[in-house]
Amino acid sequence: LDVKDGSITLDAGRAPHVDAGITIGPVPEDVYAALDPRLSPRVRLEVVADVGGLAQSRSFDLGVRSRPITYLDGDYGLTLASDEAILADCIALADDTSMSAMTSGRDIVDNVLDTVIPGASLEAGPDFTVAIDADADSLIWRAGDSAIEFLQPILETAGYRLVCDESRLWTLRGEGYVVPG
Repeated sequence: LDVKDGSITLDAGRAPHVDAGITIGPVPEDVYAALDPRLSPRVRLEVVADVGGLAQSRSFDLGVRSRPITYLDGDYGLTLASDEAILADCIALADDTSMSAMTSGRDIVDNVLDTVIPGASLEAGPDFTVAIDADADSLIWRAGDSAIEFLQPILETAGYRLVCDESRLWTLRGEGYVVPG
């Protein structure tokens, strides 16, 4: 794609962890059709930034969230985000009680990830125990709730947040986590 302009935000304190808006030049109709957000297309951005006089580069593998109408000059806008946005979009249509007896926090997160994004799972890292006796209803993914709305209170209670980085790797991060580099 001919990227003419754009911005990218990498913010460890929010979800989605990465979001971007880019303007691309005119593209053939088949390319424009392939960028339809309903098809779950991916865009890889290679970004080089000058940080204190040193060039730093990063690759971002992001999903297309929207594809606004063509600008007058034939350019297109794309809104992109990391995969936490997919968890915000996935709404349970019926109560899901399949996790109500699970005690491993990692198992619960992995179950939700694989339900929403087949094949997705947490990278190696911490586990935590979920106290079923405390509030069994908190382990029911209620109809109308997004995947992230279901997971967030479970994770917050344990002191973690769920992050999908720019390489599509899912991790649990504690308050003191510092991103390498």
